[in-house]
Order: sequence, then C-alpha cells, then structure tokens
Amino acid sequence: MNIMKQVLAGGLLLLIVVIGSVFWYQNDACECRQRISYANIELYDDLNRDTLFHPLREEEYLHVQEDWSNIDLQSDSSHILQRLQISPERELLVMSFDKSGQRQFGAIYLPEDFDSTQQYPLLLWANGLNQFDPTVNLTKNSLLQEVTKSLKEYFIVVPSYRGQALQTYYTRYCSDGFFGDAFDGATDDALRLLHWTQDNFSAVDTQRLALFGVSRGGTVGLLAAARYPKLNCVVAQSGPTNFLSPTESKRFGKQYRYQFLSKEASLPVLREKIIKSSPIYFIDAYPGDLLLIYGKKDWIVPIRNAERLKEKLSAKPNLKLVQLEGGHSARYTKQALRWIKEHNRKP
Repeated sequence: MNIMKQVLAGGLLLLIVVIGSVFWYQNDACECRQRISYANIELYDDLNRDTLFHPLREEEYLHVQEDWSNIDLQSDSSHILQRLQISPERELLVMSFDKSGQRQFGAIYLPEDFDSTQQYPLLLWANGLNQFDPTVNLTKNSLLQEVTKSLKEYFIVVPSYRGQALQTYYTRYCSDGFFGDAFDGATDDALRLLHWTQDNFSAVDTQRLALFGVSRGGTVGLLAAARYPKLNCVVAQSGPTNFLSPTESKRFGKQYRYQFLSKEASLPVLREKIIKSSPIYFIDAYPGDLLLIYGKKDWIVPIRNAERLKEKLSAKPNLKLVQLEGGHSARYTKQALRWIKEHNRKP
C-alpha cells in the first residue's frame, strides 16, 4: 500500500511539474519577449521632423528598388526540426533556416493526403504584430486555424519573423534578429521561407502562389507583392501603408520609435528603413490580383490607408477594396478565403 501511494504521489508530482513547465514556458519564458527593450526610443527626439519626413526622393526610390533586386533569398543552411501529424490527413513541419549568422523559424502545413507526385497551390500566411507577445502561436490562432481548415488542398507557409517566437503545442522557437525590423525585415524572412518551400517541394505549383496578411501582415503582404511579382494574388487586411509620415509616427508613438528610431544610424539609413516599410510607394508595380480589406471604424489603422491605396491604384483593373463597418478586428476571413480560391488559378 505504501509503495502504491508513493507511485501515485510520484505520478501526481510529475504531472504537476509537466503542467507547470508548459504553463511557465508558454507565459513567462519567452526569450523573444525578454529581448524587447525601449531603452533607446528617445535617441532621436531632437531630430528635425521636417527633415526626417521629407517626401520621397526619386534617388531614394531607385536605391530601394536596386537593393531589393539584389537580395539573396537562398538560405545558408536549413533543418527540419519537427514533423507533427496534426490530423490523420495532414502533417505539419517545423523548420529553421540560417542566413548570414541569423536563424529564423517557420512552419509548413502540407496539403491533406499529400502526394509528392501531384501539384498543389500555396498560401503564405503573414501574421500580425503584438508588441507585448511576439509569438506566432500555431495552436491558439483562430484566424490561422480557419485558414488551414478551409484550404485543405494547399501548402500553408507560416513564417516566424526575426525576433519573434514560433509556438507549437509546448515547444517554442525564438528567431534571431531585431523585433523592430517588423516590416521590410519581416518581408525578407517571409519570402526566404517561401523560397525554401518551393526549392524543397517540387509539388508546389509555382503558378498558384497566394498570400494572406492581417494588420502588420497586411503591410508585409503589400511589400511582398511589390517585391515578388510571382505571387498570383494577395489579400492585405488592415495594414499600415505609409510610415514616412509625421501623422503615423505620432499615431504609433512608442512602438514607432522602437521600430524605426531606436538604433544609431545616419539620417539616410533611418529614412531608408521607413521607406522600405511603406508599400504605398511600391505597390503599383504588382501585376497580380489584389484584395484590400479595411475597417471604417479602425482607430489603429484608419480607413485613409485604404483610400490612399485606392487612389494610388486607380488604374489597376484587378483590384478589389472591401470597406467593413467594423474596426481593426473586423472579420472577413471566410469571404477572403473564397476570393483566394477563385483568384489563385494558373494565369
């Protein structure tokens, strides 16, 4: 009897330790969260705002385009870290890729009943930004779960951007890099994971590539569209479009200064990062189908972002703008996924 009590007590203790460890890991032990620091956000408080936010110059535009054209999307090395059978029909891969000494993580959902001899469309899911919880949680993201349930025949690629954690069940992987590189840098990471997936899975139909991004992910989607015209169609919801604006710098305040003005750099370098994060200047180069979704009552990313995009793209025939009655969290996911299925077809 004493032995049985000891066994039961030991088992109970082990269960408590496991549950406690999972809870601690998911809520307190995020290395990525601990890296975020606002210590230097007042670094450029004396900078002349008229100089910083001077309208885009042609030479700056051309320099950005040249820089983007020279980016190498090939990874230096890569590793598949986990293969998870999330359903009898579908497998999830968790992988890492290294570039110039920096390691990022990503997830790839294989199509249901995957057959490597077949061809499948692909969706790149670009997640939003949470300054307080820099985590892409694969198990608690209702939007992502809706995407995976609806697009069963798709590869679904989910990047964890620099400085952000990828969470799957009780395992967390923290990507290297500065979390403040949240737009142009995040687009680099997303496109590199997309490139890796195409290189390593011949079953990806490269003529049926789509992207869906919400909030920060909407901005990443617009930037990716401008930089990677092979994307067949893009859904961008509630994404900021122009950071080269004193109005936006005030709107995002502390977060804006953390992302763009907390690292020592010359004025041209500071401006270049802001410009590279502002798709309004580049999105007119995208030839594919584009669905824009914005909320009329969005106080985080106001509807004027949509209005300016529409004006910029007034001559684009394959553009659809949906203005929702709600705010930043207004849902249009089911309709957007139907639009993707309709438009992500071979040209």
